[in-house]
Amino acid sequence: MPTTDPDQLLAVTPIHLAGPGHEDVPWHLGAYFGWFHDTAGPDAILVSACERATLARSAAAPAGQGRLTLTVYDDQFGEPWSVSFDEQAPSEITASVLYAVAYGLDQWPGLVLYGEAGRQAAFDVLDRAGWSALTHDDHWVAVSPDRLASLAVPLAGSKDSVLSGSAGHGTWSITFSPTAPAFLSQRAAVALTRTAPVLRHARDLPAAHLPHLTTTAAPEPPRHGAVAPRYLAGRGADQRPPHLATERHWSHQRSDDGGIMTSPCGRLMVQYGDRDTPWPLLVDASPGRRRSPLDYGEWRAAFSPGTPHEIAEEFINAVADRLPAGTNHSAQVNTDSGLTLGEAIAPLTAAGWHTRLDRGTIALLSPDGHASAHIDHGCGPVHGLALAEILTQDRHFGASIDVSGAPAASWRAVLTGGAPVHLVQAMATAVANPRPVFRSALDLPSQFRSAATTATRHPERPASLAARMRTIPAQVTTFAHAPTTSTASPVPGRSGRSR
Repeated sequence: MPTTDPDQLLAVTPIHLAGPGHEDVPWHLGAYFGWFHDTAGPDAILVSACERATLARSAAAPAGQGRLTLTVYDDQFGEPWSVSFDEQAPSEITASVLYAVAYGLDQWPGLVLYGEAGRQAAFDVLDRAGWSALTHDDHWVAVSPDRLASLAVPLAGSKDSVLSGSAGHGTWSITFSPTAPAFLSQRAAVALTRTAPVLRHARDLPAAHLPHLTTTAAPEPPRHGAVAPRYLAGRGADQRPPHLATERHWSHQRSDDGGIMTSPCGRLMVQYGDRDTPWPLLVDASPGRRRSPLDYGEWRAAFSPGTPHEIAEEFINAVADRLPAGTNHSAQVNTDSGLTLGEAIAPLTAAGWHTRLDRGTIALLSPDGHASAHIDHGCGPVHGLALAEILTQDRHFGASIDVSGAPAASWRAVLTGGAPVHLVQAMATAVANPRPVFRSALDLPSQFRSAATTATRHPERPASLAARMRTIPAQVTTFAHAPTTSTASPVPGRSGRSR
C-alpha cells in the first residue's frame, strides 16, 4: 500500500480483486435512458422506457450484500432471459452489461431481445487475456492467471453460466441465464480483463486482497492533452464546419443554427447544425434524387451530437476524395470498388476489436468494451454461413458505430445500406485511427478515465486537416474526467434493412 490515508484515491489492478467501486448504475439508467421506478412489487424495481426490461434489487438482503437482477422479455408471452449481479461485484463489470442492454434497447433492440445465446465470445476474450481452460463437474471453466476469477459454462442442459471472483468475504458472481445474449457475457469478460487500473479509495479495498493488488497513487490529470483512443474523446469544443468549403471549393450556405455544404458537382451534401439536435451532422449522396425532405438520395451517413469531430471529418474527406471531377450531377456517387466486408472492417480487427456473428449482423467490440460496430450482412442463421464466408461478401444493408460505455457521453454514427462497402471501410478507418486528438479535461467522462490516455504535451492546432493529424508525442498519463451530455436517436430517413 502506498499510503495509510483511507481517503486517498488509488489506481488499482486487477479489477476482479478491487472491490465493488461506486458506479451508481441504477441512477444512470434513469437519468440517461429513461428507466423509471415501479414501486408496486416487493423489491425496488426499475423498468425500461420500452417496458421490455426490469431491474430489481432484493429487499431482504443487507445493504451491499444483495443482488441486482435484470430480466428482459422478448414479448408478452415469450420466455424472458436474465442476468443477476452480486453487489460485491466490481461495478465497472455490472455497468458494462447494464449500459449495453439499456443502449441496445434504444438503438438495436433486436440484438437485445433476440440475440444469439452462447458463451464462446466470452471464452475467446478470456483466452486472448491469457486465461486457462479446463473441464470440471460438467462445465467448461476459464480461470484467470491468479486463479482468483473464473467463468463456468455448463457443457449441456439449460443451466446458468457464472462469472465469479474473490470478494472481501467469499466470492462475487454474475449469473447469465441460458438464453441471455452472448454479447453480454462478452462485454463482462472484456471489462474483467482490462489491463488499465480502476480507481478506488484506499478505505474501500478489501483487506483480504491487499497482498494481491497493485496500487499506485492516482495521478493528477492534466487540464489539456492529446487523447487516445479517439472514439472515447468526445466531440470537443471545435464547432467549426468541415473544411470542405475552403479546401475543396464547396458551396456553403450558412444559417443561424448551421449550414449546408454542397460539392462542386452537386452529388454530395453535408448538413451541419446545432449539437442539441438528434443528428447535427448528415451526409447525403445525390441529394437531387430525394423525393421528400425526409428522404435522401443514394445513401446517408448520420452522426449524433457526441461524435468526435475528427472522426466525422475524416470520413467526410474520405468520401470527398473519391468524388470524380466534373459537373455531371446525374452520375452516381462513389460506385463500389469490389471491397469485401472483411477488408472493410480490417482497420478495426487490426486494432484488436473482437468479431463475431449475431444472427444477421457482424458484431465487433472494441478492446476496452466501450465501443461496438454492427454491420447487417443480410444472411440469417438459416443460410448456415460461417463468419469467414460472410466476410467475403461485397455488400451490406447498413452499418453503425456505437460508443455506449458512458451514458453521458454516448455517440452513434450510422451508414445506410445503399452506401458502398468502401465507405464502411472509411468509417472504420476514421474510428480506428491511432492518432490522438486534442481535448480539455472536461471532455472525458469518469467511465473512460482508465481506458483513455493522454500525452502530457499537446500539439499545435494549425488550420489544415493534414497538419492537425500530425504524430503526437507518445508519453501518456491517465486523463481527467467530467461528464458531457449526449443523446442518440435512430437515423432519420429510411434504413438499409430492418432487424
